[in-house]
Amino acid sequence: MQISDKIFEQITYVEKRYAKFKQIFAIFVESAQDLVGENSPLKALKLEASAEGNCLDVFFAGIHMRFLLLPCYGEGESARGRVVCSRNIPTLYKDSDILGSFTFSTDGSTDFDTAPGRDLIEMEYDATKIVLHFVHMAINKPLPGLVA
Repeated sequence: MQISDKIFEQITYVEKRYAKFKQIFAIFVESAQDLVGENSPLKALKLEASAEGNCLDVFFAGIHMRFLLLPCYGEGESARGRVVCSRNIPTLYKDSDILGSFTFSTDGSTDFDTAPGRDLIEMEYDATKIVLHFVHMAINKPLPGLVA
């Protein structure tokens, strides 16, 4: 294994981009608040953002999901934001399991697949869809150690 001569520049680059990704993630968190607003039909859903601005906790029907922002590299070693969503059911398990992840660029567009001719899924405009997608995954994913 060889250490890159440009490691400092690479990490500095990621650090600068991560600051931008945190801004985009904050917009995502703010947009997701529509799910718990006064007019929302979803009464069992609760959202809590971390003070650090890199985490959104979602609670629904005894399930705790965490959206955690991390840096990563995309094509051509461009920095991207990665959101990893995990599930924890505190009354059954002490550990969490990974539901999935997605990445996004500095313009807020994600790598979710879309049908031909459809707009890209974006952090700001599609936050409620993204959160509900992972809530649905958390409900549908088999529980560790249980046979259906």
